[in-house]
Amino acid sequence: MAERVGFEPTVHETEDGEVSIRNGHIELPATPFPKEQARVSQGAIVGNKLVAGALAEIKRKQEAQANKRLSGRMTLRDKEILRRQVSSP
Repeated sequence: MAERVGFEPTVHETEDGEVSIRNGHIELPATPFPKEQARVSQGAIVGNKLVAGALAEIKRKQEAQANKRLSGRMTLRDKEILRRQVSSP
């Protein structure tokens, strides 16, 4: 199956509750999983959201600190190294 970049599938639900996922007129393969077999708990989702917020705040502080250091006296080489470190994921 060829990969399509940027397509937006649509979800269709029939009156009897059957769900299908389509891209245009092509039905995409999908497997339903009952909630009883869920591997991720609600608590884990909430925990991840809290960690994500904390990590975003840490990243913001690190970028501010790096920008402050960049405005000081440094060699061009050291500034470039610091910029790469800050911009890396």
